[in-house]
Amino acid sequence: PPRLINLFKRDGAVFNRLPFEISKLPEIYKTRENNSPEKALPLVLPVVVNGRIESPGMPDFYSFSGKAGEEVVIETSARRLGSPLDSWLAVFNSAGEKLAENDDDPQYKWYGELTHHSDSSITLKIPKDGSYLIKLKDLQNKGGPEYAYRLRVGGKLPDYEAWAFPSGLTVPRGGSGSFRVRLLRKDGFNGPVIIALKSGSGSGLIIDHAVVPEGKNEALVNVNVPEDCIEGVKTFTLEGLAVINGSVAIRPVIAADEEMQAFAWKHLVEAESMVILVGKPAPYAFSYVLPENKPVDLMQGNESRIRLNISRAKDFAEPLQLQLTGAPEGLAIRNNFIGKEKDNIMLILRADWKAKPGPAEILLTGIANLVVPDPANPENKNRRERIYVSAPLLYVNVLKGKGPPPEARQKKEAPRPAKDTTPEKLPGTKTQVTAEKPALETTGEKLPGTKPQVTAEKPALETTREKLPGAKEQVTVETPKKGERNGSK
Repeated sequence: PPRLINLFKRDGAVFNRLPFEISKLPEIYKTRENNSPEKALPLVLPVVVNGRIESPGMPDFYSFSGKAGEEVVIETSARRLGSPLDSWLAVFNSAGEKLAENDDDPQYKWYGELTHHSDSSITLKIPKDGSYLIKLKDLQNKGGPEYAYRLRVGGKLPDYEAWAFPSGLTVPRGGSGSFRVRLLRKDGFNGPVIIALKSGSGSGLIIDHAVVPEGKNEALVNVNVPEDCIEGVKTFTLEGLAVINGSVAIRPVIAADEEMQAFAWKHLVEAESMVILVGKPAPYAFSYVLPENKPVDLMQGNESRIRLNISRAKDFAEPLQLQLTGAPEGLAIRNNFIGKEKDNIMLILRADWKAKPGPAEILLTGIANLVVPDPANPENKNRRERIYVSAPLLYVNVLKGKGPPPEARQKKEAPRPAKDTTPEKLPGTKTQVTAEKPALETTGEKLPGTKPQVTAEKPALETTREKLPGAKEQVTVETPKKGERNGSK
């Protein structure tokens, strides 16, 4: 991935940090004009081309040979590296037919400080042996020396980047905190990624069960602070571990903070490091009683009961309110109040039919109101302050429920409409059935738009013989007498 580097002059002057990217693939430079299909620069795959759109409105063309069934990735890196290029890619076959095109690769929309991501990417399965043409241009028809790009063309290179946020945590001694890890999966990599402390980093801290599951891009990670940990600020470094094509791929986890752009898009902006402030012990802490420390199985439409223990300081006996923080859709808790002096509770965790099957993390937070000194009025014994303490992450495995969702059952078991008097053929039936229409009566009622009470007489009905549309035989219906309308003659 692109990294930010600092350049120094010999006299000590420092340049601004600049993005920089290297690759293990062969690299070439575009050395001649290739602004038409006839002048396309031939490529031997895999390769990375370092080029630029030198003149406004002038595209670059490249050609390569492909074999049927091969998957070829064509990707630009430009805006990520500080280039103003708004790239657009297209691939054509030898007959000039467009096979694929792309403007912006959506997976980079949250990436770093890119308020307008515009790098392009195409993954093409070669339909048949032959020659293929790549067209690369600036979508806004601009160009110049600064419109540089790196173009990667070749087979898939499964990989990932990992980002952790927020970069700063505050956790009491003996407590736990959590942060979120987000993956940028590349070229089809879909496997699980373990998140761990880098060797020699974060002395005393413990990270447990930290994994981004297969097929998911985000997960919460728990960090525990032992009771004997020294108070103060600690920095720590994380790394990801995954198996890709039979080899272990270890990648740095980038410390970051989530920032919002113009009240809409959120971006992960790189920070210097992960930092944790170890504070004084909280007056209470939580722990779960779980069999063999395995994820809790929870079926859609059902509940599971989990014992939650509360460790209280000697002078703390206040009641606690429990809440889920950032819970996945469809998961909720019941029995979330802990009475005064109680040291355990049977927590009820429920999954409705909106909960997605698969692994999920539950972050439970306890809230207490503590009496705190009032500097302005020392005699005030009613001044209270809320304190929040998180429990360790609870890992659950949502199982697919048996049978249809409750809404589907209700719809299926909905009562049939009342039958009425008129013989008619109901849709989908082969025989005549009788439906009863309610008899009309004369009642006193208030007509819309009138102030005084008036009597609206409903029309007397008479019986006539007529043929209903679509009916094969005569049936009896009731219609108003001639000359009667809206209750008047």
